Amino acid sequence: MRVRVPPVLAAATAVVVGLTGCTGTDTTLATNDDGLTVVDVATIPVAEAAPLYMGIEMGYFADEGLDVRPEVSSGGAALLPAVLKSDMHIGWANPVTLLLASQQGIDLSVVASGALSGDPDAPLPPPEEPTFDLLSVAPDSDITEAADLDGAVIGVASLNSIVDLTLKASIDAHGGDSDTVEIVELSSAEQAVALAQGRIDAAKTAEPFATAMVEEGNIPVLRPYTDTVPGLQNAMFFTSGAFQEDNPEVVDAFRRAMNRSLETAQEDPDEARAMIPTYTDITPEQAESINLPYWSPDINWDSVDELADMMVEYDMAHTRPDPDLIDPGVDR
Repeated sequence: MRVRVPPVLAAATAVVVGLTGCTGTDTTLATNDDGLTVVDVATIPVAEAAPLYMGIEMGYFADEGLDVRPEVSSGGAALLPAVLKSDMHIGWANPVTLLLASQQGIDLSVVASGALSGDPDAPLPPPEEPTFDLLSVAPDSDITEAADLDGAVIGVASLNSIVDLTLKASIDAHGGDSDTVEIVELSSAEQAVALAQGRIDAAKTAEPFATAMVEEGNIPVLRPYTDTVPGLQNAMFFTSGAFQEDNPEVVDAFRRAMNRSLETAQEDPDEARAMIPTYTDITPEQAESINLPYWSPDINWDSVDELADMMVEYDMAHTRPDPDLIDPGVDR
């Protein structure tokens, strides 16, 4: 194992650095030549986002009077300010990022479910069951279980988010000590190279990158999204408070179409797989082999509550974030 470089503690509030004062005031919407309301949606190229594209392709959004136009970013860091500045109308984010932002006084609201790690009503899957995220190590690594990760350098796609939070919880739940690991931020595409070069000891990825890591010979050790909280809500669509207030009918229309898309994706995984190559760099053949998340229009707020508790436990927040601040219904 590599000698560990002493970690530099990143402030959890880094997620909202630069957001103060960036909420926009222009929430007006345009219409296209067919009279549909144009809604720009910021997203990232991950398998979990397939229902959004299915809803566009199948006309679910058009049925609601919407012309939804996704804009793909290589990472999620820029999505929050883009939505808050009204450069984009709706965005894709993980609950931890949204909880941190709301705790800092940022006015935002969840619009619809994005993806879950599994069925909330099912028990946690056994360690050997394939799932859509994993922590993997190189083929020649001496790491075979969580306890072997002590002192390791681990690459993740984003810091101060659901990614590193559930990673720490997974390590501790399976006999390791997350206080001893150094977690560094690398794009999912960079992690395979960094792992092969020995610059990191392990990589935490989600589909479509997770299966690619295994196909390249890397060895799965943990599955942080799926071995910590049953049915973990790992992604949501959100908007700014200003957009929600000024365009409630549009938000409701998006939610109805998105819920329909989520149900279709869960019922027809083959259709979801066929959609993934249209907005990612993977081939249809590769899409056939990846593991899919669980899609449901029902947001698992119980899992969001657990994430809020974990954020305090792992010093990602000084006080417990209030999930009610991002819940438009607050009726749970």
